[in-house]
Amino acid sequence: MDDAPILICYDGSDDSDRAIEAAAALLGPRRAVVLAVGPTLTTAESIAAVSAVVPGNAFEDLNMDSALEKARAGAGRAREAGLKAEPRGELTEPIWEGIVDVADEIDAAVIVLGSRGLKGIHEQLEGSVSHEVAEHAGRPVLVVPPANGPSTSRSSAMTGFPILICYDGSDDARRAIVVAASLLQQRDAVVLNVGPIETVAGDYITIDPDAMRVDHLIAQDALARATAGAELARAAGFRAEARSVVDSQSWSGIVDVADDVDAAVIVIGSRGLGGLQEIVAGSLSHQVMQHAGRPVLIAPPPLAGARSSVSRAVASRSAVAGISHPFGDLADAVRPRPRQRLGRS
Repeated sequence: MDDAPILICYDGSDDSDRAIEAAAALLGPRRAVVLAVGPTLTTAESIAAVSAVVPGNAFEDLNMDSALEKARAGAGRAREAGLKAEPRGELTEPIWEGIVDVADEIDAAVIVLGSRGLKGIHEQLEGSVSHEVAEHAGRPVLVVPPANGPSTSRSSAMTGFPILICYDGSDDARRAIVVAASLLQQRDAVVLNVGPIETVAGDYITIDPDAMRVDHLIAQDALARATAGAELARAAGFRAEARSVVDSQSWSGIVDVADDVDAAVIVIGSRGLGGLQEIVAGSLSHQVMQHAGRPVLIAPPPLAGARSSVSRAVASRSAVAGISHPFGDLADAVRPRPRQRLGRS
């Protein structure tokens, strides 16, 4: 995966500047494509294009020039940060779809995005490009949200801090360990398992005194899982230690530990849920991404038919580390290509 480029999404904002700095610090000097995605036509341009006075392609040319200008500025910033960057402009809607298309085309090792940190109703109304990309990409996504405070705003020293790997014993978690080993420079890791808090009613404790041991058993189980995860992380090349906590909300426990160890990045596997499934089952990676205030590397399941540099590199590292089937069985079906787009570099 070291030969595959990273795809950095850039729109000229402080969020995207921060994403470039984080990518350089966490992923090291490597090839990068800096992508700016613009609309083919804005709403106002669509109305104007209906008239015979202004041809629609004139607006498309202007929008493409604007996208390329942003991409070139972003590539310049990326080169200053130590990346071997080239610019690329695209016109497509929705934006997340253009990002996923280009990632597929260049077989990106990881997609890097800055996030505005929208939550709740704001995210529902305005949308979250980072959320949509993480849901649809089928490859690792590094999301860099606004910092919660001074300690999470530094990027130049990120490699001096440990990474936090979330581990629950699932295939998703095992895959996340190998993805992290394939991408990240940092070798110091804390492997965390968060056990759920079980509230036992007082009447039930009277009937069965052993019920008081439930939380103790949960804590033991969480530590055992974290220890197993740390062993896998060491096999993948990390200097890893195990840590466990018990919390009523997994995302809260993860964020608290990330703050405690001042993690350079949080690594988490994703089940790839979308739409109604995500609403019903919840998305831990999404909750962590919203609340962490520091970079989050999401390792989703590959899309059906995926044969990318990501899956090849993960399969190779998994064999070395003795981790079996990190991607599970891959179907032969090929993901349909999205709608047509315009692009230039």
